[in-house]
Amino acid sequence: MEITFDSQKVVFKPGEVIRIPVGSGVTLPPRLYHSIWAEDGKVMSWEVSKVNDDHTDNTYLEGCPRFSEIEEDEPMKWVLCNEYAKIRS
Repeated sequence: MEITFDSQKVVFKPGEVIRIPVGSGVTLPPRLYHSIWAEDGKVMSWEVSKVNDDHTDNTYLEGCPRFSEIEEDEPMKWVLCNEYAKIRS
């Protein structure tokens, strides 16, 4: 599999673990299953993608809800993108 690692095209074997040094980046091709985790300590990661439809563009090997459920213990102050139906009903 060819991916872009810090703006350099690199070939990795299927299932190979890619270790990303602090401050580095990886560009994955569309429709590539992937996992991100920290081996030691904490990690902050994010995904930047083109405009997508969360109902059809995201697939998971194992079931996974798109948004976690929040049990409100006080009145809602800010509305999340998946909560508009709650304030319109």
